[in-house]
Amino acid sequence: MVPCSDVHTFDDIHFEIDGIHFSIPLEVYIIKSFGHCLLGFTAAEFEDNFQNTIILSDAFMRAYYAHFDYGRARIGFALAGDKPPCKEIENTASIEI
Repeated sequence: MVPCSDVHTFDDIHFEIDGIHFSIPLEVYIIKSFGHCLLGFTAAEFEDNFQNTIILSDAFMRAYYAHFDYGRARIGFALAGDKPPCKEIENTASIEI
């Protein structure tokens, strides 16, 4: 939980996966519920054999449409249509898995 009075000081979250830039706007990753403000992500520690593992949170899934292509072993991403525009990314991206 974070103080709702401090939320205005937070920035969008920017990160990169396989050379592709992604942004999650503040309005997407802060969840307001019953007068409280929650972060839409958390940290996790993994065993050594899972060090390259990424779990994309529901905050990411609200900002991006994900297409899981099991046959080609890849995941494609596109901006979700009803969310604020994200910085530094084209409309679609695909990552080999």
